[in-house]
Amino acid sequence: MNIAQIALRNVLRHKFRTFFSAWAISISTMSIVMLYALLAGMTDDMVHNIRVFGSGDVRIRSTEYEADEAVDSLSVPVRDAESVLEILDGMDEVAVAVPRISFQAVFQYGGQNHVVPVLAVDFERERAFQKLDQYLLPMEGARLPGPGSNEMLMTRKTAADIRLIEGEEGELPVFSSDEPKSSAFFFFAKSMQARTLELTGVVHFPVGSLNGPSLMMPIDTAWKTLKAGPVVSEILIQLKDNSDAEAFAAGLQERLHTADYADISATPWTRIPTLFSFMEMAEISYGIIAIVFFLLGSAVIINTTIMVILERKKEIGTLGAMGLESRQ
Repeated sequence: MNIAQIALRNVLRHKFRTFFSAWAISISTMSIVMLYALLAGMTDDMVHNIRVFGSGDVRIRSTEYEADEAVDSLSVPVRDAESVLEILDGMDEVAVAVPRISFQAVFQYGGQNHVVPVLAVDFERERAFQKLDQYLLPMEGARLPGPGSNEMLMTRKTAADIRLIEGEEGELPVFSSDEPKSSAFFFFAKSMQARTLELTGVVHFPVGSLNGPSLMMPIDTAWKTLKAGPVVSEILIQLKDNSDAEAFAAGLQERLHTADYADISATPWTRIPTLFSFMEMAEISYGIIAIVFFLLGSAVIINTTIMVILERKKEIGTLGAMGLESRQ
């Protein structure tokens, strides 16, 4: 008795039922695969954006600023940042550590004042951290500001708001103003120190939340202007591959406390409230939906099998009366 022939005969006996069963099973399978593929893609993309453009693998802030981001970061900074960076640079697990200062500033351009957030960074470290130079718009002479220089970058949104460039998203922007494009006169809110900065490029990040009005300047220039000493709002750490962020953060916290930095905290990216927590909730929801589709596909298979058995009940009984065993 050829089992394959019997199976084929059952499949072809009711073509509509066979088609309906195959269609239902295919839809269930494809839905489950699509749901998990979509979730995996969204999760991987979000994790990458958080670790590269957001908090890094581990974030160092003062304990007060970590507890309440509404406070002015320069009133509760990470002090003696250069010494902290020396400690981080000497750790084998650390790929790169980037210091940053966040503050508000007013700048003049075209006879008008504009209030924007300013991010002071070490551009060489940022080049290694997030490959910042890759996001410069392809304008003539575009480059990253040099260390200690009176230079800056601005986001595409800022450049468009002050009509420094024109062009739709996806198009190559061009300078649209006849006024000088190389400088802007700054009044910093913290120290009221004025400084003229040369614009060296316009950046456009792949993450929409980073493309709001903003300026970037060298961190050592910000230290001289703010007259606050070598302090930073935060230090972001990018770990080498296969390094456990939570284990590293715990060990770093202990080491910093031993080195008399008890007022700062090291937080792994998994402990920082972000949209990633919503993705974890979405994973549960998608899992429930996948179970529904799985049960649907299983019910179709079970129903088809029962129908085939009931239709062959007399034949099975006859074969049993002839002496065939259950296995046969």
